[in-house]
Amino acid sequence: MARIFSKDLFLSNGFIAVSNDFDSAIESIKAAFGGETLIFPRPFKEQKDILVEDIEELMEAAYLTGEDRLFIIKSDTYSVVVQNKLLKLLEEPPSGIKFCLLVGSKAALLPTVCSRLSICELKTKKDASLEPIDLSKFSAEGMFEILKKTESMEREEAKEYLYMLLESYKKMEPKKEPLKNMQKLELFDTAFKLLSLNTPPKVIFTTLLARLSLK
Repeated sequence: MARIFSKDLFLSNGFIAVSNDFDSAIESIKAAFGGETLIFPRPFKEQKDILVEDIEELMEAAYLTGEDRLFIIKSDTYSVVVQNKLLKLLEEPPSGIKFCLLVGSKAALLPTVCSRLSICELKTKKDASLEPIDLSKFSAEGMFEILKKTESMEREEAKEYLYMLLESYKKMEPKKEPLKNMQKLELFDTAFKLLSLNTPPKVIFTTLLARLSLK
């Protein structure tokens, strides 16, 4: 499995690794990197989610340690507060330090985080209940079907579906107004944050689709 990770991944400041098996992914990443790695949250804490205090500990270690080190951050979920702290670190990383965000799904991260890092897909399982979305053929009937589907969605499934909508939107032919394009991408960022705050998925998708349909 180590061969999946190209050395090119380690040329930048960091990357996102998507995997259903964190333990195997960590071993593969460590083998491919070949240098010293540190894992956060620290393994002895035996916690599934990374907390703000873990990011603060990571930041202190990153600025105190030398070069050629890889920091692997693993978490089932990433709170908005945690991601905002990570963004500051990713924007001004210590020299020579690399970061890997290990996630079970890309939907666990905000688009603003994903846009700053390359993504390595190791996830093999797909949710058969989520069908591909083509926003270029979007219609009132299509909107109704999406909203109907979101009525019974749990938060994590809704995040997966929202990410599929984002990917479909990014594949559409860019419009000539860059400002409008940026504003619509920010709608997705807001939608992800609202899902993290347990806002009902149907409310979020209704608002998002209505604004996306505006010219």
